Amino acid sequence: MKKLVTLALLASAAWPLLAATFNVSPIRVGLSAQRPIVPLSVRNDGDEPVVVQVQALRWEQHNGEDVYAPTNEILATPPIVTVPPHATQIVRVGLRRVADPARELSYRIYLAEVPAPPAVDATRVHVALRIGLPVFVTGPAAPKPALAWTVLGAEDGAVTLRVKNEGSAHAQIANVRLLSLADRDTLARYPSPAYVLPGSAREWRLAPEPGKRIGADPVRLQAYVDAGDVDVELTPQKPE
Repeated sequence: MKKLVTLALLASAAWPLLAATFNVSPIRVGLSAQRPIVPLSVRNDGDEPVVVQVQALRWEQHNGEDVYAPTNEILATPPIVTVPPHATQIVRVGLRRVADPARELSYRIYLAEVPAPPAVDATRVHVALRIGLPVFVTGPAAPKPALAWTVLGAEDGAVTLRVKNEGSAHAQIANVRLLSLADRDTLARYPSPAYVLPGSAREWRLAPEPGKRIGADPVRLQAYVDAGDVDVELTPQKPE
């Protein structure tokens, strides 16, 4: 799984860029009653100290969009850490509530560089690095995702691909492809990864590949899912 990285420009992009070089391991955190604390290693590969601010947020999905809110259900300590050059500091993520016995809980930990004040004669733009890590809390039962897929056709040959997670755990989806049943040619694709939390749904509008068209005939859906790859046949439906 790739790290979620947001780059924020702090000055004119016409100047040379100077970027932070810290990284974090692991890139996904799992907490439970048996494992209530997980250490994160924050590594600074640069030649200057890096100050990193850590924030924990509750993570939900509404109408296919990620929604975040402050939380005290998990805790990241210390909330601010200074990492010397070519050194590693530990940030601990801890669980502060009882796990839900029926469903996995979702959070994110964000680690953001706190830029130093720019020098008076600065001629370089500083790029602040922000890394988001998913955190999942499981109860005593082993939660599992259950994905229900729907393809909605459109007059222009494009389709809307909808997936609903009716299970009790998240699913990470990537490399989505719709293929022709006849010759297995790729009709449309959506390569970017995305999470679908339990009880939530997502939609993607897929434009057909050049020279291809998706009509009313059945298609084959293939996708990478961390809980097990998907390979199913679907019949496009009329839009609701």
